[in-house]
Amino acid sequence: MNIRIIVVSILTVVLVAFYIYALILEINVATYCPGATPDEIKTCETSKQHESGFGTIFTAVGGLIAAVSVGILAINEPTEGLPVNGLADPTLTGFDEKIAKFIPLVFVLVWLIGGVLALYFGLRYSGSPPLTEMAKTWIGTAVAGVGAFIGIRP
Repeated sequence: MNIRIIVVSILTVVLVAFYIYALILEINVATYCPGATPDEIKTCETSKQHESGFGTIFTAVGGLIAAVSVGILAINEPTEGLPVNGLADPTLTGFDEKIAKFIPLVFVLVWLIGGVLALYFGLRYSGSPPLTEMAKTWIGTAVAGVGAFIGIRP
C-alpha cells in the first residue's frame, strides 16, 4: 500500500470526524439555545462544550473542507460525472486506486451534507453564530462550486 494513500486517508478521517463532531455540537447549541444572543449562549446548558473552541474548529475545518471540495469540482470536467475518475494517480492500482477515488467523493459529500444541515439549522435557529455564519458562507461557496463544476471559468 502506498504511504501517501495511508497518510491522506488518515488526515481525511480526522478532518471529517472533527467537522462532523463540531457540526453536531453547533446544531445542538443552535437548537437548544434558540433565539439566544451571543451573551445568552454562555448561560445555556448545552453551550459548555461550545466555549471550548469547537466553533473555531468548526469554521476552520469547514473552510478547509469547502476549499478542497470546490477545488475538486473545479478540476473535474463537466462531462466526467462525479468528481472522482480523473483525480487519482494513473499509476495506482487495486485498493490504492479505490481509496484515491473515494477520498475526493468523501470531501464533496461531507461538504454538501454539512452545508445543507448548516443552512437549515443555522438560518432557522440563531443560537449558534458559527453555524449561522457557516450557513451564509456555504451558499456562496456552493454557487462557486456549481459554477466550477459546470465549467464556468474566469
